[in-house]
Amino acid sequence: MGALVQETHLRRMLEGNRFRVGNCAWVPAKARLVGSMLAIDFDGHGGRRITVELPGSFDFADVNHRAWLWSAVERCLADSTH
Repeated sequence: MGALVQETHLRRMLEGNRFRVGNCAWVPAKARLVGSMLAIDFDGHGGRRITVELPGSFDFADVNHRAWLWSAVERCLADSTH
């Protein structure tokens, strides 16, 4: 049950926000957590899906962990555009 609650919080945090990479803005359309893998589908710029593996110690309540996740998503987007 804990993973379901965490997935709900992650979805709310990610979906509808905007990630900027260079001159592009990416808007998450859908986020899904399966085990420790977070898959995010993005709208715009041809659509894209990235996956981020969350560390076992990931704690949504910790602002530093959320900042790490935001940075990891931006890195994945940057890597996928090159």
